[in-house]
Amino acid sequence: MTPHEILAAGRELLSNPDHWTKGAPARDRKGESIIPYDPKATCFCTIGAIHKVVGPQQLELKRQVVGYLIEALDTGHKVSAILSAFNDHPKTSHDQVLELWDKAIEIARH
Repeated sequence: MTPHEILAAGRELLSNPDHWTKGAPARDRKGESIIPYDPKATCFCTIGAIHKVVGPQQLELKRQVVGYLIEALDTGHKVSAILSAFNDHPKTSHDQVLELWDKAIEIARH
């Protein structure tokens, strides 16, 4: 998969608000925190969605995808922790997360 394809798949995964979470990479149906690769995972944070789409391998590809999301966030900070802080912020909405993914998809397209 290309970074653009991963971003598109991650955005699709998070498109339903019931499939998005804060405070954990992934959660099961009971709301318990689990790893994104677990088949019982039903909702994901921004970083968790990347891990779910890519799988446990391909670290360089994950770094590239995170890089596009960081660029889309446009904070001047270049560390992945800023994505988690954005995702988990109490005022961050589901719509804002999807807008971030849309911007990253557009950046990766070029």
